[in-house]
Amino acid sequence: MIGREHALKGALQLVCVRWAGRAEGLSNQEIAAGLHASVGFPLFRRLRPPPTVPAMTGYLAECFLPGVQETDLEALDARAEAAVAALTAGGTEVRYLGSLLLRDDEVVLCLFAGTREAVHEAAREAQVPFERILETASSPWPTTYDDLRGLQ
Repeated sequence: MIGREHALKGALQLVCVRWAGRAEGLSNQEIAAGLHASVGFPLFRRLRPPPTVPAMTGYLAECFLPGVQETDLEALDARAEAAVAALTAGGTEVRYLGSLLLRDDEVVLCLFAGTREAVHEAAREAQVPFERILETASSPWPTTYDDLRGLQ
C-alpha cells in the first residue's frame, strides 16, 4: 500500500506542477525543463499572494455561438482584453478574467470583474455576442500545494 500511496502522491505532484505551469503560461517543454531543474528543491513554490486590490464583483457574459471553435474563442479573448485595457486606461475599473467554452452546448462564458455597467460596456466594445450578463459567486480554488494536499 505504501508504494501505491507514493505513486499517487507523485502523480498528484506532477499534475499540480503542470497546472501551476499552465497558469503561468508555460509550454509543456518549459514545464518539463522546470521539473528536471528542481531536483533537490521543493517542486512546489508558494504562489504569489492574492493582489491587494479592492474586491470586484464578478460577472459573466453568456454567449450562444453555434459552431464555435478554439480560434473563435482566442479572437474573442483578444477583443475582450483590448476593450478592457482601453476602458481601464480611461479610468473605468474592469478586468477580463478569461472564458470557458462549453463545446456540447455551443456556449461561451466570458468572465469579467467590475461593475455591471463597466462589464456591459466592455462586452459591447469587444463585440461579445452575449445573450445576458449574470452576476457570479465563486468558491476558492486551490492555489498552493497546501491547498491541494486535501485532495489526496
